Amino acid sequence: MEHSNDNSKKRKSDPSSWKRNVVKKKRKSGLSYQNSKGVLVPAKTTGPNSCKCNRECMTSLSLDQQMEVLDRFLGLNTKDEQDVFLQNLIRRSPANRKRHHEGQQPLPRTVLSYNVLFGDKTIEVKLVQAETILDFKGWWARHYKKTPVSIETCGRKAKKEDKVYFGISSFHHFTYSSSSPGMLKARNFIDGLVHHTFALRKATILDLPTAKAYPSGKVPMKQAKVDDVAKLQPYIPEKYRPFFVSLITWPTYSTSQEDEPENEQ
Repeated sequence: MEHSNDNSKKRKSDPSSWKRNVVKKKRKSGLSYQNSKGVLVPAKTTGPNSCKCNRECMTSLSLDQQMEVLDRFLGLNTKDEQDVFLQNLIRRSPANRKRHHEGQQPLPRTVLSYNVLFGDKTIEVKLVQAETILDFKGWWARHYKKTPVSIETCGRKAKKEDKVYFGISSFHHFTYSSSSPGMLKARNFIDGLVHHTFALRKATILDLPTAKAYPSGKVPMKQAKVDDVAKLQPYIPEKYRPFFVSLITWPTYSTSQEDEPENEQ
């Protein structure tokens, strides 16, 4: 008796349907997705001009043109293509040299400029400096409740699936008025039409954050990534070693650290 090797009836796996790959594709495309912690991450979008630098980078582009730039970037097939696209928009030029004093850190020999591409037109923009970012993460837990339900959906008549819970990473626009202390309006998008009202911890006027999120001016990297880079040390040419050392001595954070501070009881 001959045995057939036809395995066509066997179930075959479809990697594109795997949850992690579905999430990865949505994240690359700028679509809304639910992360591993169950938090709904809203879709990427752009809003009215919010550039506060003296250069006023984005005033030369209308809102529709900004959306076209974003859609072009999100339309690339893979994250690798997106990375290459961004790398090609970074320009390196010689720095204006100044006198270097003994005991000070060496001055950079080159400076980087950053651009966006609209059609065939390249527009230089300003990179947000890490030292200008305030420590909102350490500030918000003192005033915000961790998972309150919005005032609009907290009643018994609201269905469970319609209830809106507060998540600090789920909203991009927050409005607070001293005329209604203890209440905060949150929107999924900057200047969005729909808002959700949440009760704060105390009905007092808020003090704004003033502490810097990154006092050293460097955004920490994952410790695991730095550990992986350190394994390459024996293979790094001597001329690239200073740059390599700056990477493995970069400030880090551990994934075991809490993403959000514990709320007071």
